[in-house]
Amino acid sequence: MFGERYLTNPRHWIPSWVWPLIGLWRLSQGGMGAGHLPEGPATLDQNPALMEAFGIMSAAEAELRDEDKPGHWSQQDIDAYELAKDKALQLYPDGEAKGALLEAVMKARGSHGA
Repeated sequence: MFGERYLTNPRHWIPSWVWPLIGLWRLSQGGMGAGHLPEGPATLDQNPALMEAFGIMSAAEAELRDEDKPGHWSQQDIDAYELAKDKALQLYPDGEAKGALLEAVMKARGSHGA
């Protein structure tokens, strides 16, 4: 998220005081109708730091939703592809296995070509 990769879910690092803020942000999103802001009806009535935090949370959510779209490659997808490509080049330095090379590979693996 935001260019960072995490081995564990970063939600476990969120301090307890942040969770009510996330709840306020969710209420501000609205859903089927207009959302509700904590300090009155207008955006300019809000604390600037709160509105900045809401913007960060909205950007993070948009990034997560965008990664779920078909055809979108996340950085993790790109890294996995690069790793697979590098491994394939180690196994087949001459490129894609076809013809006699494919037959030799299949024979070495104990498989029969289709």
